[in-house]
Amino acid sequence: MKSAFKDGVKRIGCSAHYNYCDTCFNGVYLMLDSFLKVYHELPTILADEQKRTYLKIVRDEMELLCLYLKQFHDVIEKLSCEKTLTLHLVVPYK
Repeated sequence: MKSAFKDGVKRIGCSAHYNYCDTCFNGVYLMLDSFLKVYHELPTILADEQKRTYLKIVRDEMELLCLYLKQFHDVIEKLSCEKTLTLHLVVPYK
């Protein structure tokens, strides 16, 4: 497991302060967005069984989900600075 805190900080307490894996908050958005970029190319490289599963995916719904998640992605990207104060940027998003 990876510590939820910066390196050099001594952790005291329970394991609830540990992240399960080392991924970013935007992982789902980034994965779905990259999938949408190659959506139309996939049927040419998929096997028959995979194509049946692929055809169940509705592109329009995925686009709507990506548009929704992009808002969070943009805010997280704007507020994720390690050496610059960003608290003053939080108020406009409230």
